Amino acid sequence: MALRAAQQPRVQTSLRMAGEPIYEDDSDGAVAKKAATKTSKAGGVSDSMRAKLLRENQALGGDPDVPSPNFALIIGGLIASLLLIGNLLGAV
Repeated sequence: MALRAAQQPRVQTSLRMAGEPIYEDDSDGAVAKKAATKTSKAGGVSDSMRAKLLRENQALGGDPDVPSPNFALIIGGLIASLLLIGNLLGAV
C-alpha cells in the first residue's frame, strides 16, 4: 500500500502542432525581420580567396562539369606496369 503512495506524480505536457512555434517569440516573422536587419560583414571573401576555394572544391570532385582523375585506375595501371616490368626482367 505504501508503494502506491510513493509513485511519481504525472506531469501533463502539452502537445504542439508541427507548424506552431515553440516559444512565443519564435516565429517566421521574427526570424525574417532579424535576417533583413542583419547585414553581412564588411569585406567578406575576397575574389582571390573565392577562386582558391572554387579550385579546391573542383579538385575534391565538387564540380560535376570538371573531369577528375580516377585514382583507382591510375594505381591499378601502376601496379600492372610494375608487375609487367618485373616479369620481363625475371624478378617475379
